[in-house]
Amino acid sequence: MGHVNNVMYFRYFEQIRMEWYGQAVFSPPQTATQAIVIVDNHAEYLKPVTYPARVNVQMFGHSPGRSSFISSYLLTVDEVLFTRASAKIVWIDTAMGKSIPLPADVRNLFTTE
Repeated sequence: MGHVNNVMYFRYFEQIRMEWYGQAVFSPPQTATQAIVIVDNHAEYLKPVTYPARVNVQMFGHSPGRSSFISSYLLTVDEVLFTRASAKIVWIDTAMGKSIPLPADVRNLFTTE
């Protein structure tokens, strides 16, 4: 049909989220004892992206809780907004399969002085 499938949008968001995770100020866990998981995803499609297109995706983090924060995304084409999205990211202990408090260096990303 010429438009980008909705599954691709979430792949774009995942890609930027993993780039953020790998390049953020904090050090990613050196072992698989901690990880981030997505517990909620939402996208608002304002315009369909037609293939082919060069998309730009921006990610913003906010609203930290005890073990989670919200990541928001803006997807644009030629500086025009096509999609707004968000995901709730939870820090977990992989062995227990349960949420754990956000590491201090992650929480500090949300602190404004």
